[in-house]
Amino acid sequence: MDYFVYCWSIFLIVLFFGGSIFVHELGHFLAAKKRGLKIEKFSIGFGPKLFSWEKDGIEYRISLLPLGGYVALPQLADMGRLEGKSDEDEEERKHLPPISFSDKVIVAVMGAVFNVLFAFAISVLLWLTGQPSTEMAESTTIGGIEENFYVNEELVPSPAKLAGLQPGDKILEIDGRKVNNFTDIMQGVALGWDRTSDGKPRSLLKIERNGETKDVEVLPQSVEINQVSGDKLLFIGISPYTPLLVDQIYPGSPAEKAGVKKGDVALSADGKKLFSVSGFSKICSEALGKGNDEVTLEILRDGKPMTLAIHPIMAITQKPMISISFDRNRNEGIVFAPVYAEKEMTPALLSNNDAAAKFEALAIMDKSGTFENVELGDLLISINGKAIDSINGFMEEVESAKVPMELLFRRGQHIFSVTIRDTFIPELVPAAKRPIVGMVFAPEGAKVMIHLDPVEQFSRQISRTVQTLQSLVHPKSQIGISSLSGPIGITRVLDHFATEGLDKHFSVGQLWDNFLKVLVFVVLLNINLAILNLLPVPVLDGGHILFAVIQKLRGKPLPMRVIATIQTTFMLLLFFGLFVYVGIFDINRWRGDKQTERSFSAQERVIISPPVFINSENKE
Repeated sequence: MDYFVYCWSIFLIVLFFGGSIFVHELGHFLAAKKRGLKIEKFSIGFGPKLFSWEKDGIEYRISLLPLGGYVALPQLADMGRLEGKSDEDEEERKHLPPISFSDKVIVAVMGAVFNVLFAFAISVLLWLTGQPSTEMAESTTIGGIEENFYVNEELVPSPAKLAGLQPGDKILEIDGRKVNNFTDIMQGVALGWDRTSDGKPRSLLKIERNGETKDVEVLPQSVEINQVSGDKLLFIGISPYTPLLVDQIYPGSPAEKAGVKKGDVALSADGKKLFSVSGFSKICSEALGKGNDEVTLEILRDGKPMTLAIHPIMAITQKPMISISFDRNRNEGIVFAPVYAEKEMTPALLSNNDAAAKFEALAIMDKSGTFENVELGDLLISINGKAIDSINGFMEEVESAKVPMELLFRRGQHIFSVTIRDTFIPELVPAAKRPIVGMVFAPEGAKVMIHLDPVEQFSRQISRTVQTLQSLVHPKSQIGISSLSGPIGITRVLDHFATEGLDKHFSVGQLWDNFLKVLVFVVLLNINLAILNLLPVPVLDGGHILFAVIQKLRGKPLPMRVIATIQTTFMLLLFFGLFVYVGIFDINRWRGDKQTERSFSAQERVIISPPVFINSENKE
């Protein structure tokens, strides 16, 4: 199955990434042929020729790399240097008949025109089929407000909290731009360039609260989103409102006893409207804290409201953990989680610190390099030569140890040691407990199909592209060239959409949804290609048009030596320098994202699911 998914991803990447470039070059080719220009070759793919044939004086070839293609037009000498890779020398070019201004402009612009036509054809298909989405993705209403988050290793209050935003607020505009979904909200904040008098980022939100509209000034914080690439984005600390759709109910849980069913939507608890799972958990905690073990839950079932009495109880939801942090910086160190010999998690097991257990690396926060060879999931074998087999054994050893302290790890068959030479502080974090009712909500709400007509699709995608370009060139924006994605980044995005969810839920329906998500991205990709290629930059189509306009105004062509120098300079700067620069960041983003994936995977292993309920018989 993994092999099929891998081949599926490659197929879609070649078909749509390569196809988008091919369509662009096809526009040049057909326009040149229609206008009677000399065409040397038309290639499907790049690189070494696999095979070719000739017809009407044109060499058609299939090349090794199946991403795109090119057309060689010797009468457009500047275009030929980039796209044509012509074998003709300059003397032979001089004998070719000159072409008109309109020929040059039409041939140059038709690449972008074909990208637009390709995007339009796909957008019509998406209009008919619909675009797969979720209630969360389409939401513009605030569901949760973060209390705090880390900025440069410092815990700071979230901008949304400081600005007085509330769950239930509906965001209408950001900096005067209408928002259609939560992606627009995130992008509107991240790409903003408005600043306060002292230079701090500022976003002006127009919100609707209780039927009234008001403007709210929010001061976003710059947060690192990738440890390897160093990418940072502006955040305000909000999450989208998602209807609390019950997706799973644990057997024997309070939810099951209360009569909750899969598919129910939780509307309110104890008279308070629910906007997030955390909000529901807070209400349950407050109820138990007041000695009240009953919560009135209003649900929607088959379109009809119902009221249920539900009795939250305490449950263990996370294993205990042991951290070793450095005295010089308590935010740096390593965290371990137990891997118990017993398969069944019980209150007795999780409270018994003498229970047999191994320990795996759960999190690593260290810039000193002490743990640079340790990866998440590595098993700890011994400390200073003594085998570690329980939480108490672990704590006794580290509390009595002095530096240097040697930790022995195993990764598969590989065994290696790490020596801690700095003063350290060990800490045991007990198993986490919280009030719970035993029902799991769909993380993104219900699935929905969005039917947008081609005009609306184009309007949204063009708006996003233009906003990104404006942010790139604005001196006060945080977005720079390093934030762009090249072929590597585009390939990764296509691969993500093509394979999303197939590892957990493989089905024809999931394949179809992924295919549609790829199509949505391809519409954006082709609109981007069209707009970017028409920018008046040498070696791009807009540059060719610019040269043609200059020639028209001068009444004679620019010297070939001038054109060649400009083209060569921009080719080195743009196609080699910029592509390599952006490519390095794309690779680092991939490495950073892999680290994040490993971290999430490790975090999932410390979560206890289903939770271990603590009732009157097994309370500690």
